[in-house]
Amino acid sequence: MFVATGTPFEDHRYPIAFLKEPPFVEKKEFDAATAAGEHDAGMGQTPVLDVGGRKIGQSRAIERYVARATGLMGSDDIEAGQIDQLGETVRDIGMMCDRCFSGFPPVRDEDAMTKLFTEKLPGTLKKAEASLPPATDGPWLVGSKMSYADVAFFVLLATKGGVVEQDPFLQNPEGAKQSYQECPRIKASIEAVEALGPVKEYLANRKETER
Repeated sequence: MFVATGTPFEDHRYPIAFLKEPPFVEKKEFDAATAAGEHDAGMGQTPVLDVGGRKIGQSRAIERYVARATGLMGSDDIEAGQIDQLGETVRDIGMMCDRCFSGFPPVRDEDAMTKLFTEKLPGTLKKAEASLPPATDGPWLVGSKMSYADVAFFVLLATKGGVVEQDPFLQNPEGAKQSYQECPRIKASIEAVEALGPVKEYLANRKETER
């Protein structure tokens, strides 16, 4: 959302080493920052958004704050509610994808992965398409301008979202792309976000961090 709206921001990430034996993860810089209270707003977790020294924790709270701050939360309270609704749909889909993995380190369930791309994801996206408010001019999901909802669907279905080894969409990008081909409004929205020059540049050059 920062990139799509040309809003400057600093992207700070902590180095992490993945080990073959317990504790499996080494994150000394993160642990030191947590001990110093830098992640208290996130209850000891990241992400934490620092806005001039004032901090916000919890991913979804951060997303919604950024959406409001960058003008991506609609033109009135009804549109804001509809955008929020679609944000929760994206969250539900993400949780559905997480069920393709179990244990730690995560192990992929091949049968669940196949079912995800052949049945669950296409069917869920058709329901999401049907849940959209009436269309207006342009490719956007809610109202007449890009919103948090458009960015959320784009990030979920057309970019690398999480840990590389745990990302079903990265492992099957064609399956992810195919899943929304029968959803014309979602497809048009994703393509519109993807076509933005700043978004293209950011995705080509952004930091890569396994988390």
